[in-house]
Amino acid sequence: MISLTVDTVKNYVTAGSFAPLVVALLVVFFIANKVIRTVVLVVAVALGALIFSQRAKIDDCADKLSRSSDPTSESCSFFGYEFRLDLSKPVSSGA
Repeated sequence: MISLTVDTVKNYVTAGSFAPLVVALLVVFFIANKVIRTVVLVVAVALGALIFSQRAKIDDCADKLSRSSDPTSESCSFFGYEFRLDLSKPVSSGA
């Protein structure tokens, strides 16, 4: 099982939420059919929003682990993938 810091996971989620948009914009640039362009953009925006919404789950998991008596026995889930958060390193306030 992978052990990551909260900030690292948030950075990956942020990058992962913008990746579908970048790919969609590249695809749209090369596709002439307007219907396909629209479908690709809608799917990319929905996928990006879904991935970005997982940031709240990461915050909830970090809060749960910080209140736990044994945080090493707890793990978090991200789209069904289990990982451990390393709370020994400081967590940024997000500002």
